[in-house]
This record gives sequence, C-alpha cells and structure tokens, in this order.
Amino acid sequence: YGGCTQDNIKVLSNLNVNIGIRYEFQDLARPAVTNPQFPQTGQIRSDKNNFAPRFGFSWSPGGQRQVVRGSYGIYHGPLPLLVNSFTRMQNGISQYLQTYRGSADVRGASPGAPDYPAVLPPQAPGPGSDIAVFSRDFASPYEQHANIEIERNVISDLSVSVGWLFTKGTRLRRNDDINLFPPVPRTIQVRDTARGISGPFPILSFGGPDARPFPYFNQIDEFKFDSSSVYHALVIQARKPYSNGLQFLFNYTLSKLIDNGEAPGGQTLCCTSENPFRARDERGLGRRDQRHRVNVAAVWD
Repeated sequence: YGGCTQDNIKVLSNLNVNIGIRYEFQDLARPAVTNPQFPQTGQIRSDKNNFAPRFGFSWSPGGQRQVVRGSYGIYHGPLPLLVNSFTRMQNGISQYLQTYRGSADVRGASPGAPDYPAVLPPQAPGPGSDIAVFSRDFASPYEQHANIEIERNVISDLSVSVGWLFTKGTRLRRNDDINLFPPVPRTIQVRDTARGISGPFPILSFGGPDARPFPYFNQIDEFKFDSSSVYHALVIQARKPYSNGLQFLFNYTLSKLIDNGEAPGGQTLCCTSENPFRARDERGLGRRDQRHRVNVAAVWD
C-alpha cells in the first residue's frame, strides 16, 4: 500500500522547488503454522513507519545558459515475495528439508542418503531439518539518494554538465546461519601438488555436524536486515539536442560502491557471511562496483 503528495513551487523567477512525501506499507503474509521447536518460525514483524520525504530544486543563476539542479529523497524497497514465502514454507513442518553430504565432502558424510536412483521414503517432520526465519527486528530496506548537477550551454545547441550522485542503502538484507557456535582455531593439512601448495594452514572451524546450539535443527538461515551500502559517482555529460540532422549524447561516470555483500533481488539463500560472528568483515567493494563507465549515443539523419 502506498500514497504520496507533492507540490511544485516557483519561489523566484529563476528558482523552482518541489517537495513531497510518500508512505509505503508492505503487508507480509504470516506463517500459517509455527514450529514449536523454534517459535521464531511464526514471527514476521510489521514495519509501519515507512515515510519517505523528498526535495528537489532547479536554479538558473546565469539566465537560460546555466542551471543548477539538486535533489534528495528516501526510497523504500519492497521485499521480494519469494523471500516471504520461503520463510512461510521452510519451517520444518510445512516443508521438511534435509541436506545429505557425500563422503567426498570435506565436512564429512551424513548417513541416511539413498544411492541414486533410489529416492528417499516419505517421512514425517522430525529433527535434522533446515529452516529459514525472519530476524526479530525486521524493518523495510530503504535508500537515500542525493545529487547535485551544474549544466551550461557552451554554444547555442551544445550543453555540458558535471554532477555528483550519492546513494546510501540501509537495512539491506543478508542471510546467516545462526545455528552455529562461535568458531575456534584449528589446523588443516593441505597437499595441492597441482598448485604447489602444501603444509599446515590455520583456519576457523565451527565444529562438526552435530555441534549446534539448537540440536533439533541443522541449518537455521536467518534473514537479517542490517547491511548497508554507499555509492558515490562523478558524472560528466555533453548533450546536443536534435538539430540540422544531428543529435548526440556522451557521458562518463567515475564511481565507487562499497557494501556488505547483501542479497540481491529475490535470491534467498545466497550471500551468507564467512563468519556470522564477524559480519562486518564482509565490507568491501561491491559485486556491482564499476569504476569507469562511458556511454555514447548519436542520431545522424
């Protein structure tokens, strides 16, 4: 559900301002059943305070040859319904999901898996299931967008502009297995003759397959909403409107994106932390970081 109001105001002959606010509410479906072994499977918090103001202006201090534009706004992102339905189903009752690992898996084999092409016999829900839940402090993700731009006509039908773009993402979604004890140091032996790597190497280990704080379950994927991102960009653009059979647009963007490796779009079980007890270590250049970008478009009649 959403609603907005906005007004455009001509403050001066060369200054226009627009101010608005938007409200959004996403009514997420609650789980039909709750697993009594983990009550959080039946909880999805309602986030009802999603007010999003926005402001913009255009100012022409140099008459028609020059204009300064700027804006700031907050924009909420609706949660993909696949994420909502995933937690409603994968609770160990509505859907009973177990993962079996073969003997070649470095984490060790788990007994009970049938040999192909045999299939698992039907079984009632019980211990050992993988489940997914929302964090108790769920709140809708949102982004803050801001930009400032100066555009000037260098000749009658050619304008050049320079601008700065800023986007900050807050409460972005990520996933973590919360059914783990804090890791402890251990040493493993590596013998990789193909790459010339050999010797003992220290790693952090979360324990064996039976070392779980909630032993009734295997993996408990919690959808957390505590990631963030920051994007900065310098944009230079040249634009010639269509005249005398010629039109063209050129722009160059120098940008940088830093984030925590949040889950994109409707992906559900991707993007977990290597160490959920030190999720801040995931912060770095984002997967979508692209330092340089050039676009050229032209029409010649």
